[in-house]
Amino acid sequence: MTLNSKWQRLFYHNPRFQYLACKALLGAKLIMSLVSTRKISAKGNTKFLFIVGSGRSGNTILRRLLMSSGDIYIPPESYVLGQSVRSSLNMIGSSWGDRVKLILSKFEYHPEFHTFGVTSLTEFARLAEQYPPERQTLGDLIAGLYKWLAKEHVGRVAWLGDKTPLNTLSLGLMKSIFPQARFLYIERDGVDVVHSYLVAKIYPDVLQAGQRWLSSRRAWLSFKKGFASQYYAEVKYEDLMRDPESEVNRLLEHFNIPERQAECLNLGDVELHEHHANVLSPPSPGSIGKGRREMGEEQKNKLRTMLNRELANAGYEKI
Repeated sequence: MTLNSKWQRLFYHNPRFQYLACKALLGAKLIMSLVSTRKISAKGNTKFLFIVGSGRSGNTILRRLLMSSGDIYIPPESYVLGQSVRSSLNMIGSSWGDRVKLILSKFEYHPEFHTFGVTSLTEFARLAEQYPPERQTLGDLIAGLYKWLAKEHVGRVAWLGDKTPLNTLSLGLMKSIFPQARFLYIERDGVDVVHSYLVAKIYPDVLQAGQRWLSSRRAWLSFKKGFASQYYAEVKYEDLMRDPESEVNRLLEHFNIPERQAECLNLGDVELHEHHANVLSPPSPGSIGKGRREMGEEQKNKLRTMLNRELANAGYEKI
């Protein structure tokens, strides 16, 4: 009997040994995670922009306008970047190939994956598994994925970006992936945001919708403290709707994003979701103040205590 078969017999026929071996492996992985040189932060010089802010604040139309004018590719909403950071930390002692498979599966198994306009990430996974050791980070994996998607849909671009409102509640995790990333925060009247959430049936009541706007704003205000001005910019939805060309040009200049030579859009989720129906229309100020005009007094009464102070701080009228 060979040594290998003896170990096999010991393992498969001895539940107690299986238990102890499992505990030992877990301990070894913990030690590996503490001393491992593998990190989650991108090592490359990818130029990356996060568009953040509460949902229903114009994030998607801002994405379209930036992609129309600037040399930047921003895929449909990802939803899984925060999860990817946490999973990557848990697997930091695992092989690079296992980490690639786990992270990409989070994208591919998500219900919204079809909006990315590709049938599978298998081809990209094969490429990513060949990354040299210095590029085996979560940030480089995400950047590589977005570059691969850009090549599939629009060709080579100077900048990459992400437009997922949910990331506003995980800003520290986003910065851990791309320490040199830029952040663009879009603000909208909280009353209009709540009304839009209710019309789109994303939230069932005004208090949940109001809390989402409030949490997103507070997260941003806390996050931007101490940032140098070149790392972030802010834009109001109302200004973007009234003068989109000036606002977009200002933002492109601020981040030094070159202009796109020819419009080449592939928006994916915009064409597939009813709540993005207005995104392809020219920007219009018609929706400004819609929530204040159309919401009933009972709904407004519920929001007053929750939102009035923050509305005033943001430069909007109280309810």
